[in-house]
Amino acid sequence: MRKIDSMMRKTHSILLERWDRDTRPTTLAWRPCVILGLWLIVAQAHGGATLTTLFSFNGSNGAVPEGRLVQGADGSLYGTTIGGGTNNLATGGDGTVFRFSTTGVLTTLVFLDSTNGSNPQAGLLLAGDGNFYGTAMYGGANYCGIVFKLSADGAFSTFHSFASPEAVYANGLVEGPEGAFYGTGYWGGTNGGYGAAFKIAADGTPTPLVSFGGTNGANPQCPLCWGGDGNFYGTTVAGGTNSDAGTIFRLAPDGTLTTLFCFAGTNGSAPLASPVRTADGCLYGTTSAGGAGPDNTPIGNGTIYRLAPDGTFTTLVVFDNTNGALSSFSGLLLAADGYFYGTTDRGGAFQRGTVFRMSTNGVLTTLVSFGPNDGSAPAAGLVEAADGSFYGATMFGGEYEQGTIFRLSLTPNPPRLRAALAPGAGLALSWDAIEGRNYQLQSSSSLAPPDWHDLGAVIAATNSTVQASAPAEPGQARFYQVILLP
Repeated sequence: MRKIDSMMRKTHSILLERWDRDTRPTTLAWRPCVILGLWLIVAQAHGGATLTTLFSFNGSNGAVPEGRLVQGADGSLYGTTIGGGTNNLATGGDGTVFRFSTTGVLTTLVFLDSTNGSNPQAGLLLAGDGNFYGTAMYGGANYCGIVFKLSADGAFSTFHSFASPEAVYANGLVEGPEGAFYGTGYWGGTNGGYGAAFKIAADGTPTPLVSFGGTNGANPQCPLCWGGDGNFYGTTVAGGTNSDAGTIFRLAPDGTLTTLFCFAGTNGSAPLASPVRTADGCLYGTTSAGGAGPDNTPIGNGTIYRLAPDGTFTTLVVFDNTNGALSSFSGLLLAADGYFYGTTDRGGAFQRGTVFRMSTNGVLTTLVSFGPNDGSAPAAGLVEAADGSFYGATMFGGEYEQGTIFRLSLTPNPPRLRAALAPGAGLALSWDAIEGRNYQLQSSSSLAPPDWHDLGAVIAATNSTVQASAPAEPGQARFYQVILLP
């Protein structure tokens, strides 16, 4: 078969059946006469997950990685450790910046100290100029933390040293469309130390954007998220107007802050991670605490939420410890298959954390529970690499109890295509689907060349199987295809 359309994913399977309706009035039997071709062009659901520990930190090469990994142009993964290294080991170490090959080789690129910054909690940003940028919570000229730059060849430099009341204890960076860097600081600002948001131009010039004041949020502890709509989005771990449980906010590049939602505890509390904004304008994210059971009894293990553009807030998942318990900085990752993936740094079968997958309508599947031979507390979240696997880090566990780097490989289920006779002269078609995704059934009378036409409206999958009907015309070849829409 030739490639039909650039929108299509992989052609997983082809099923050929021969049908014809007997035209005699005494029977509705079908006999071979024409060809009906079906194939499915979708991202398949996953049948299994394999967790592989690739590396154990030993302290001298870093310890306690908390920030998300990022894949560089060379295919290697880059990240930070909040502790370890060779400086100030009596207090746990000042941390490191490292490069890691997916074959398991770690190279420590930078040993941080109090002069060039210390204790980077957040991961790195691969910017449009080809360099990596990151933040360290402490150290620098004013001991309020720094922004640092790491070139592709490993050259390290201080890009900016924070000073109070500028943002203090910065939480990582995101790049704006104009090439400037935006971020938040847990402390600092001009309203009593509730934290602040800042902008740093490509030449290193800082611009304060907003100071949090408590009622509009307090103490942001995550990077900002670029929403693709001209705004940034983020969370504060405290503040707001409901029980000091934190907020979700929108930040314009000029510093205009809009509080979108205030948590109240039973619907989540203390969001440590930034939300993810999807194409429909919804924000999906996690809270590190809060949540309640069906009888509204507080549970406190964290939640996953959705905030719609009209302000409608939905608690999608309440963690109950058996399926994980959140208190991580990682948040959610929207993967290429349309699912969200994430980690909990507590709970699961062994109380060491989990990796989960969630559909957009809140169906959660625990893929892995970290066990005694794995790492523990995967707070760094996941990155989807070019090889199709997910990579992450745990804060603890491993051979030296200083944290690990792991790979999660997913095994796709074999595609299943189904066709059956429908009452009358039609066909009943069904295919495996991803909940919450949209599909379009199409048909063509020929494959040389194909002439595809939509059959019916777009179908939104409400579960793992989609059903549709199609006409079967006696004496005519008819081919059908299903497209997973963006």
